[in-house]
Amino acid sequence: MQCALAVREQLSGQARVTDHKNLTNQRDRAYHLDMPERREPKPRTNDGIKVPPLSADSIVGACGPVPSHVYVLGERAGREEHKRGCPFVGDAGTTLRAWFDRADLNLDNFRRWNVCIDYKEGNKKPLVREIERDRLAVETDIIHCQPKVIVAVGGYAMRWCLKTRSPVSKVHGDPVDVQIGGHKAVCVPIYHPSTYGRIEREERGKADVLVVARVLRSLTD
Repeated sequence: MQCALAVREQLSGQARVTDHKNLTNQRDRAYHLDMPERREPKPRTNDGIKVPPLSADSIVGACGPVPSHVYVLGERAGREEHKRGCPFVGDAGTTLRAWFDRADLNLDNFRRWNVCIDYKEGNKKPLVREIERDRLAVETDIIHCQPKVIVAVGGYAMRWCLKTRSPVSKVHGDPVDVQIGGHKAVCVPIYHPSTYGRIEREERGKADVLVVARVLRSLTD
């Protein structure tokens, strides 16, 4: 009799252990069902087109003082800019610096960035979806700097500022009132200094920067 009772108690204990394990498993399953599933980040989209997220080591950040009377906005960093971590320090930047020097302006005194903030091997031209991906970051930096003049260097920067399809040849050197977010400024589109091999464009680029200097003086004197 005692043996039978012991067996029943042992079996009952095993049942309780089994029930406890089952309950624990159920709770674990319920917990994991309630927890959000961890997934790899998906590429962001723009108008249904996939835009890969930026990798930290591809970004070339803005350089120059904040605030800044002049904001120099380019297209995309090249290899030298990526290497040194600053816009306009490669061959095109050297030419642009010479144009600024000629107008008695020091490029280092002004904030500089690009409409597309990452570097791509081969110095690829910005895609529209990449520019739109980075627009908020660039707008925020411009608003933070409160520039009086925005120098739009080349066609991509010109279209970013003016929201026009006109070629640079039609609008370069012409000051235009623009509003970036809640900030108002004067935009002066200029030829991109990578065209320095074309004598006529180089002369126009130099003249465009003289316009920048004149507009800046008119707004700060």
